[in-house]
Amino acid sequence: MMGNKGATAIRLCFTPPLPAQPKPEQPKSASQPQDSSTNDDSKGGNTAGPLTLTFVNAHLAAFDEMVDRRNQEFHELSRRLLFARSLDENGNAVYEDDYDTQGRPATVNIYETDVLFWMGDLNYRVDIPDQEFRRLLAEKDWDERLEVLIRYDQLKKSMSTAKAFDGFHEHPIAHLPSYRFSPGLGMDELGYDQKRRPAWTDRILYVSNTLCSVEQQSYDSYPQITMSDHRPVAADFLVDFDVYDSSEYESAVRRLYREVHALEGSHDKPVIKVDQSFLGFGEIRYGSHCTKKIVIENIPCAWRFVPAQLDSPIHPEWLSIAPMTGLLLPGEKSEVSVTVHMEKHIASSFNIGSRDINETLILHTVLGKDHFIAVSGEYLPTCYGNKLETLTRLRGPIRDLKSSQELRPESNVLNAPGEIMRLVNRLMSNPQPPGDLFLQPPDEEMVTTIRECLDTGEDFPWLLEKSEAEAKVSHAFAHTLLQLLDSLIEPIVPPILHARCVQMTSRDEAFELLDALQPAAVNVWITVTAFLHFICQSSETPDYPTKIGEFLSEVTGANAGGSWNGDPSNVTFGEAKVLPPVYYLITFVKNRGEFACD
Repeated sequence: MMGNKGATAIRLCFTPPLPAQPKPEQPKSASQPQDSSTNDDSKGGNTAGPLTLTFVNAHLAAFDEMVDRRNQEFHELSRRLLFARSLDENGNAVYEDDYDTQGRPATVNIYETDVLFWMGDLNYRVDIPDQEFRRLLAEKDWDERLEVLIRYDQLKKSMSTAKAFDGFHEHPIAHLPSYRFSPGLGMDELGYDQKRRPAWTDRILYVSNTLCSVEQQSYDSYPQITMSDHRPVAADFLVDFDVYDSSEYESAVRRLYREVHALEGSHDKPVIKVDQSFLGFGEIRYGSHCTKKIVIENIPCAWRFVPAQLDSPIHPEWLSIAPMTGLLLPGEKSEVSVTVHMEKHIASSFNIGSRDINETLILHTVLGKDHFIAVSGEYLPTCYGNKLETLTRLRGPIRDLKSSQELRPESNVLNAPGEIMRLVNRLMSNPQPPGDLFLQPPDEEMVTTIRECLDTGEDFPWLLEKSEAEAKVSHAFAHTLLQLLDSLIEPIVPPILHARCVQMTSRDEAFELLDALQPAAVNVWITVTAFLHFICQSSETPDYPTKIGEFLSEVTGANAGGSWNGDPSNVTFGEAKVLPPVYYLITFVKNRGEFACD
C-alpha cells in the first residue's frame, strides 16, 4: 500500500505435459514379458519445465496533474513487489545462493518471470482541454479520432520517454475512454461525468522474456457493465513457449553451478588485458556520433560493465556501450564500442551548463578485478537543441555563454531568436530565390558552416550574388532553418494546442489561435510564414505551398494528425469542413500580407 493506493501481485506456474517420446523397438522373445507397463516411463518419469506468469493489479495516483507521481509509484511498486523463491519438497531452497546473508530464502521480483501482465486503474489522463476532448470524442464520422487523441495520453508519453513502463507493450486502443461515467444528470451526451475529463485510465500492459512470444488477440471495454464509474476493460492473450524437460534443465544448471563454484576457490583468478584505459573524444558537436573502441583479451572469463553505485546508471545518457557484457573463450578477443552521441534532448542541458564531458566506466571481471576506463571530451554549445525561451535570452552567440547566469532577465528578452532572424533575413535578401527551395537536398558542408557561424557570431562566408552558386547557398540556408526549428525542445505550436489545430473551421479561428502562443513563438511563426509567403509568390513549382507545408508543419509542431487529400479547398473530417494541421500552416502562408511582425 502507498497511501490509499497500491497494488497486489500473484505469480502462477503452469506445467504442461511433456510430449510422448517414441520408445525404441526391442526384439521380442518368448522369455520377455509382454506387459508393456514395465517399460512405461510416464510413471514417476520426467516433467516439463513450468511457464511462470505474473499478474500485477495496481491503482495509481489520481488527478490530471499527478503524472509524475504515477510514474514514481510504478517504479516504487516494481521495487517493492517481491515473491519468495521456490522451495523443494523438503522446504529447502533449490540452490545454495537462493538464501540471503541471514540464511533466509531469497526473494524474486515481479520481473523474474516469463510473462508479466500489469493492469488496473493506472489513472493516466489525456493532455487535451476538457471541452475540446469531449467534442472530438463525439465526432462519430471521424474514424481516426481515437488514434489522434491517444497521442496525448500520459501513459503513452511516459512509455515513449522511458519514464515508466519502459519495455512494456500495449495493444492499440480502439475503445472509448473507460472513465468517468455518471449515472445522474451531470453527464454529457456520451454518458461521461461533466466534472471529470474522460480518460483511458484502465489499462492492460505486458512484457515477456525472449523465450516466449505473446500475441494479444483483443482489447475491449464493456460499457454495458455499469456498476461503477469506470467501465471494465478486458484482453485475450495467446502465449507461445517452448516445452523443455525440467530434469535435464536442472541437471545442466547444477553442473554449471558446480563449475562456477569451483572457480571461486581457485587461485587462478581471471586476468584480462584492456588495450586502453583513456578515451579522448576531443570536441563534441551537436548531432555527432563519435565512436572509439577498446579491445579486451586474455584468459577465459566473463565480464560486464557495472555502475559505480547500485542506484546509479552504468553510463550517462550521452554515452552508449556495445556490448555491455561478454564471455572470453580461449584465444578470443572482445571489441567494445563506446559512442558519444549528442541528440537534442541531451544537448539542451549542455548548451547552458557545463561543457566538460568526463565519465569513468567500470569494467568488472567475474571473480577478478575491476578495470577503470576514463572518457573525456569538450562539448561545443550550439543554438540547436534549446527551448525558444533560452534563445531569446541570449546576449550574443551561444558559444560565448559561460553559464546560465549570463542570460538576459525574463523581463528583457528578444522578440525572436537572433539565429532564426539571421537565417530568414539572409534568405529574404535574395530577390529571386530558387523555385524549389526546401525541396532539394542541401550541401551538408555548407549547412555545417552556417550553423558554426550562428553559434560563434561570425559572418557568413558567402556574398549575395546572382549565380547558380547562390541557389546552392539558398538551399543550405533553407535546410539550416528547418533543422533549427526541428531541434527546438518545445515546438512553436505546443502539443496542448494540437487539438485546436484540428478543430479550426475557418481562417479567422486559425488566426485567433496565435493568442494562445508565447510572444516569441508568435513572432517566429509570423516571421517564418512571411518568408514562406514571399517564396510562394515567386515559385512556379506546381502545388508548391502544399509541398512545403507538409514537412514544415512537422518541424513547427503544427501537425496534429487528421486526413487530408492534398487539396486545401476540399478538407473534410466526415461531413464537417475542418482545417487540418497542414492547411493551418498554409493559411498563414497565403494570407501573410495582413500581418506585420512585432
